[in-house]
Amino acid sequence: AQTGHVLESVRFGLYTADIIDENQCASFFTVEIEDMDCMTTGIAEWTSQGIHILPNPIIDSRFILDLGGVSPDRLEVELIDITGKLVDRWALQYPTERTELYFHDQHTEGIYMLRMSDAQRSITQKVIIR
Repeated sequence: AQTGHVLESVRFGLYTADIIDENQCASFFTVEIEDMDCMTTGIAEWTSQGIHILPNPIIDSRFILDLGGVSPDRLEVELIDITGKLVDRWALQYPTERTELYFHDQHTEGIYMLRMSDAQRSITQKVIIR
């Protein structure tokens, strides 16, 4: 196996890597680098709570965010495309356990990441828009 570029001192965020083999076959993957404080304190807590996006795939311009018992005072929800571009955002004050959200604009069908963050925690889940 051959390795390419090694990145050091990477800031947290969403990154996409393109992999091209000797036959010019290309593939890519997206990885999220999170703030270390969020990784050690928030990810495990929110994952165990069972946050769900319903339906997934999202068929029309609305979806339900089921927080599974998590009740933050403020929740930032961001929809990110596979290139890492922020395409939609919601700022929720005292969201209910099941909050219905609507897209602000029409989005192309495909795979997206939905990142949910409060003051101490962050979690990202894959969603499909059809």
